[in-house]
Amino acid sequence: MADTINKDIEADPASAQTDAEEYSSGYVTDTASLTSSINSYVFENGRRYHTYFGTEKNLQPADETEQDRLDLHHESFLILLSKRLHFAPISAPMSILDVTDAYPCASSLGIDLSPIQPHWIPPNCRFEVDDAEADWSYADGSFDLIHICNIAQGIKDYPKLLEQSFRCTQPKRYLCLAELELSINSDDGTHMLPQGEGINKMSKLLADALEKIGRPRLVTAEMLKHGLEKAGYQEMKVETYKQPLGPWAKNKDLKAVGATNLLSGETVTMHMEWLCSPAFWV
Repeated sequence: MADTINKDIEADPASAQTDAEEYSSGYVTDTASLTSSINSYVFENGRRYHTYFGTEKNLQPADETEQDRLDLHHESFLILLSKRLHFAPISAPMSILDVTDAYPCASSLGIDLSPIQPHWIPPNCRFEVDDAEADWSYADGSFDLIHICNIAQGIKDYPKLLEQSFRCTQPKRYLCLAELELSINSDDGTHMLPQGEGINKMSKLLADALEKIGRPRLVTAEMLKHGLEKAGYQEMKVETYKQPLGPWAKNKDLKAVGATNLLSGETVTMHMEWLCSPAFWV
């Protein structure tokens, strides 16, 4: 089993009197999207969804609101890692734009299903619209570092993804994985009390829906480690971190993570119509 870094999270008594709206309002950012001939989308329930590689490829919207949510996830990872921007023992930050800014001699490539990247990027950074689940066209040993973050529920064949990553990684170089385990837990068992029934039911229904369309119900550190070993990777280091839901933690960094997760969760609930779609329950 992987060691949990932040084993017990102490609650902040003052958080009970804090209006959660303080943490969930006013989050506005300006983003820009690339225009492209492959820029084809479907609009449902007020949100924009990916279609180029198939409507089933990305369950999340492909719009600016979703980009803001992903920015929140990135910030949560940074806080949890104490501003440590990498897992591998090399100087390579977590965000591709951070990489290219900090290391102008390095060449960085980002992959996405949709052309939604910002206009202004460093000259040593480029993006490709591609499907990570398709057969990779990159030569063996093309990369010094491959970074995969928060895509597990979007991948049907995760072992294949790891195998292709291993083939395309330089010998004695690195693959970094950062995934979320979609489970609701608590240090004191309160998530099993009646007041936790609603969120537990939602979590189970979400897992059931993912399973019906061939996505993993739950991704754990042990599953990822086993997949890495099977793909051929060696000398693996596994770290797990608890993420509070809501700004109740006493520790200021974990309070910020919880507030960020609250914002992210509110964004997700804005497009829960896909979960209620009959396609998930046939």
